[in-house]
Order: sequence, then structure tokens, then C-alpha cells
Amino acid sequence: MSKFRKFLLGFFRCCFVLTLIGFLFHLSFSDFIEKGLMEILMNSDEVTGIFEDAGVSKEKVKNVMTDEVVNEFLQGLIDNFLYDFSYGEVIKNKNLVVKLKTFVIDNRRHLEDVIGYKIYDEFINEIENLTEVKEIDIMYADLISVSKEYIPSSARSIMITIYDLSKISYKTIMIVSLAILLGIIIVLHWSYYEWLKSVGTDLIGCGIFMFIVTCAVNYLMGYILINFPVQVTFDFMKAFNISMITLGIGIVIRVSHVIIEKILEKKELKSLEIS
Repeated sequence: MSKFRKFLLGFFRCCFVLTLIGFLFHLSFSDFIEKGLMEILMNSDEVTGIFEDAGVSKEKVKNVMTDEVVNEFLQGLIDNFLYDFSYGEVIKNKNLVVKLKTFVIDNRRHLEDVIGYKIYDEFINEIENLTEVKEIDIMYADLISVSKEYIPSSARSIMITIYDLSKISYKTIMIVSLAILLGIIIVLHWSYYEWLKSVGTDLIGCGIFMFIVTCAVNYLMGYILINFPVQVTFDFMKAFNISMITLGIGIVIRVSHVIIEKILEKKELKSLEIS
């Protein structure tokens, strides 16, 4: 292999590794912050109290909170929170009570089907007067204030970066880029099996790297939240699984290269003996 081809191979392998790490990072952490904040909402006495005032039993509250339509509304609240948490000191997303009332009116039939009770006009008109609803705006402002107080600026920067990445729809671009880079690596090796060694090694390295990063982020979040006044947990199992799957695929590919190489060596020895 010429020096120029080695240089190209090294360059495109670096591009492949960086793209793969970005893709794995997106898969691993794109939704873990949102899920953690969703847990706060689902366990909040103020939020669940709204449904209980509508006559929904505690057993059904969890089902309501996990409903697709309700979940989408709560996701909007989380987006509002992360925006106010991330950018600037002034809380721009207010009037959550009005948003709640509009949501109930627009999805009245669906909510009735989910909770199994009729939502009367009296309840909709009284939403703005409910104690729990009034407390939502206060809870929202307090949560942002407390989060900024307890979460260091460095950790906040990491959370903001993860959140921003989760909002970028670049998964398809990443997959296409990885396929193109893999094709280039295969061509540069000019062999139907030698590329397995490079790709397998890269996958093993990325899997180990992602495992270390996941452990570091897990430790960091645990350290940040140990004194956090609101109980919340972040599930890192998805990230750990992705790192282990990447490592496993890399090992399988690397072992495949070794097996193919051994088989070819045996064939070559046999042909030499015959000749």
C-alpha cells in the first residue's frame, strides 16, 4: 500500500470514527434528559392534582400521564422548560394555565375516553381557579431557579448540548455518511476482507469510548442530583447497551477477519505443498 493511500485510509478512518461517535452519542443521550424531566412532571403533586380534581382516580392518573396526546402536551412543557433553563435569565414561557385550559378544550373528547369520565364545562371554566393549576406557574419558575442554582455551569453546558443535539434530525445523514465512509474504506483497502480489521478495531474503540463516556456522565449526573430538591433519576441503561452492542459487533468483525485470514493462510500453504 502506497503512502498516499495509507494517508487517505487514515483520514477516512478518522472521519468514520468521529461520525460513528456522533451517531452513537445521538442514539444514547438524545432523550435521556427529556425522560428525566418527564418523570418530574409525572410525579408532581401539582400536575397529578389537576386530574384528581377532574374526578380521575390515582390509579388512572399514571395511564393519563403516559397517554400519547397528554405526553405530547407535557413534552411541550419540557421544551419550554429546557429553553428557559438554557437561554437567558428571563423566563419567557409563562401562562401555562392558559395553555392547559386550551389543551383540555382542544382534546376534551380524547381525554374523556382516556380517563373514563365526562369533563364538564364547569370544570373547564374553573381550571384557572384551581389551586394546583395556579401552583404550576410557581413550580415552573421555582424549578428553573433551583435547577440553575444546583447544576454547575459546566454540567448545564453538557445538558444544553445534549438537548440541542436531540433536536437536530440528522440520524439519516449520519447513517448515509457512515455507509459512504465505509465504502471508501473498503475500496482503499482493495481487499474483500482486510477492511474487516480496520472497521472491527474502530468499532471496538468506539464501544469502549462510549462506555467510558456513559460512566462519566452517569457519575456526573449522580453528583449533581445528590442534593437536588426534586427527586429525579436518569436512565443510562440504553447508553450502556448501545456501547456494549457496538463493542460486541466490533469483536465479531475482528474475529471474522482473523478466521478468514487463517483460512486463507491454510489454503496458501496447501497450494505451496502441491506445487
